[in-house]
Amino acid sequence: MAQRPRSRSREPAQQGRSPGVDPPPASQEHPKGLLGRLGENADSIAKILGVIGTVVGGGFWVYHHFYSGDSKSRPKVAVSASVAGHVKANLVDYLKNLGRSTTGYTQTQLQTPGNYDSLRVRLVGLRGTTISVKWSILAVRGSEVVLLPPQPGGVHLQDQHVADIRPTADEDQRIASVWVPWPQSMGDYLARFELRQGREVLELTDSPKFSVPAYFVAPPRPFTVRASVSPVHDE
Repeated sequence: MAQRPRSRSREPAQQGRSPGVDPPPASQEHPKGLLGRLGENADSIAKILGVIGTVVGGGFWVYHHFYSGDSKSRPKVAVSASVAGHVKANLVDYLKNLGRSTTGYTQTQLQTPGNYDSLRVRLVGLRGTTISVKWSILAVRGSEVVLLPPQPGGVHLQDQHVADIRPTADEDQRIASVWVPWPQSMGDYLARFELRQGREVLELTDSPKFSVPAYFVAPPRPFTVRASVSPVHDE
């Protein structure tokens, strides 16, 4: 019996290729991924990161120097004031008691009656600031107190700035020796002392009530006497 001729075997399809699809040209590039784009803009990104680092670093510096560290142990702000002493005194007596010169004052000014008030001040948490001491005279009328208008001769008895206190410690205590002239008419009065930081009133306190017995001749021109401020030493 004659043998049937064998059929030729088909060549196996090339692996990884779909029939009828040509391979991509060797020169064709794949789309760039995220890392590729970042690589091309490395210089710009480095500059941006440098700016961010500077800002963040500056923020940490500010925080470290002003809000952290010793600020945790820094006491909260507290202010108190009280009149520790209150006596009648002409200006000359006030100056001599403090060992201050009378030069520059007229005899009329030196004999002006007033009060010598010792203002005890306690300042906490205000180191490095400037605290102003001011006084005003108020008339006592029953249960009310009222500010006075300008006195004869142009003497103003309101909002008189007589001292500045600059605390050098977290807790600072001072004595402000203040001379307050009397108003020029009979009546009952008190002196109101204010501690201010800028325009903000931190504390106020009143002197005891005092009485002016009779009208007196005003100095020929208004004047303000600076207070003497001294530290309080712990006993």
